[in-house]
Amino acid sequence: MLEVLLWAFSVGFIVFFVSHGLQSYIFLHRLGYTAFPPSFKRVISRYIWSMTLEAILEDLKQRRSPKETLSHLFSLVAEIVKADGWSFLLTPEEGNWDFYVWSDSYDGVELHQIARRIQKVSPENIKKVIVTKKPVIYRPRLWKLNQRLKVWLGVPVIFEGQVAGILNLDWFRPKSRLSLRCKLKVVEFIVNDVSRVIPQLFHLHEILLNVRIDPVTETYNRTALEECRTNLQNTSYTVIFIDLDDFKQVNDSVGHRVGDLVLLTLAKRVQRTIRPDDLLVRYGGDEFVVVTQAKGKGLETLINRLQSVVETPVKIDEKEFRVGISIGTALVPEEASSVEEAIELADKRMYENKRTKNRDRGSKAESGGE
Repeated sequence: MLEVLLWAFSVGFIVFFVSHGLQSYIFLHRLGYTAFPPSFKRVISRYIWSMTLEAILEDLKQRRSPKETLSHLFSLVAEIVKADGWSFLLTPEEGNWDFYVWSDSYDGVELHQIARRIQKVSPENIKKVIVTKKPVIYRPRLWKLNQRLKVWLGVPVIFEGQVAGILNLDWFRPKSRLSLRCKLKVVEFIVNDVSRVIPQLFHLHEILLNVRIDPVTETYNRTALEECRTNLQNTSYTVIFIDLDDFKQVNDSVGHRVGDLVLLTLAKRVQRTIRPDDLLVRYGGDEFVVVTQAKGKGLETLINRLQSVVETPVKIDEKEFRVGISIGTALVPEEASSVEEAIELADKRMYENKRTKNRDRGSKAESGGE
C-alpha cells in the first residue's frame, strides 16, 4: 500500500512539474524568450528596456521637454548603479563641446567652462571613448577637474552612428573591478535603449548633432550666423542685440541647471515673438542677436513685445525668476554696411540702454531714500 502511494505521489509530482514547466515555457516564449531557461543577461535586458519605456511614457504624459527626459533617464542610470554624480558632455566633431545635462551634485560647478577646458586638453580617457565608441573605466589618481573623483565610467551615446556625447558616471569612493563590470553592463543596456528610442520620439539628434544649433537654447549659434552672411549681402535688414539683465544672479542663486532652463524658456519666448523668417542667434552666455526685416513702427512694436515677453516671470520648479532686458539696434544699410558692423553698433547701443536704465534705477533709489 505504501509503495502504491509513493508511486502515485511520484507520478503526480512529475505531471505537475511538466505541466507547469510547459506553461512557463509557453509564457516566456510569448514574451520573446526563445531559449529555456532564459539567460540572465536577456532577462535583465528586457527588464531595463521596459523600465526605460515606462520612464519615457511618464515624461510624455507630463509633457516634459526632450532635455528633461534625457536628464530623467540618466538620473535613473546613476541611481541604479549608485553613482555619486553624473553628467552628459556633448562632443561634436565641429563646434564647441558643452555639458547638456547633469546631476544636482554638479549644479554649483562651472561645467560650461570645464567643457571648454576638456575640449582644449582632450584627456586620454575622453579621446578613447570617442575613437573606440566603447565604454571606458578610468581610475584617476588626481584629476584637476574633479579632485574628489575615484572612479570614472564614460559611456558613448551614439545617434545615427555618431558619438553625440559621453555619459560620465562618477564615484567618489573606490569600487572593485567586479562591481564596475556589473555596473558597466547595466549602463550599456540603458544607454543603448536611450540611443535607439530618444531620437525617434523627440528628434533630439537634430539638436545634438547639428553644428549650427546651440544645444542649451535650441536656437542658432555663431556658426549659423557666419553661414548667413552671404545671404545677407545687398539686402536691407535690422540687427537687434539683446542682453538679459541680472541673469547671472539666477545662476548664482539656483545653479546652472535651473539657469539653463530659464534661458531655454526665454529663448523660446523670443523665438515665438519674432517672425518665422527672422534669425535668432545665441551670441554669448546671456546675449542674443536677432536679424529681422522689421523697421520703423514694425521694429518699435517688435522691441516692445520682446521687452514684455522677457520681463514676464519664468516659473521653474515652483519658483519664479525675473530677468530684465537691454536692447540695441542697427539698420543695414542705413547705419552699417555689413552684419558685423551692425552687431558692433547694436552692441554699443545695448550697453548705452543698460547704463541709462541703471542710472534711472539709481536716481529712483536715491529719491526714495530722501
